[in-house]
Amino acid sequence: MIKDGENGYLVDPKDEIGLARKILALITDNSLKQKISSNAIQVRKSNDLELIYSRLMNYLNEIIYRHNKR
Repeated sequence: MIKDGENGYLVDPKDEIGLARKILALITDNSLKQKISSNAIQVRKSNDLELIYSRLMNYLNEIIYRHNKR
């Protein structure tokens, strides 16, 4: 999920000037570019399909374990 100004930018599709301003900000501000990039990488890592699958399987196994323990 994109969080405006944290891991990307949300710009109205018809707002060409707004898009140009955001692109220019990323080109000219290295610390902003680094912040947005680092945050975007963290979001991608936390939404990795293998990680989500692993969490889901662990959750389901826990439910099965608790059910069988009764």
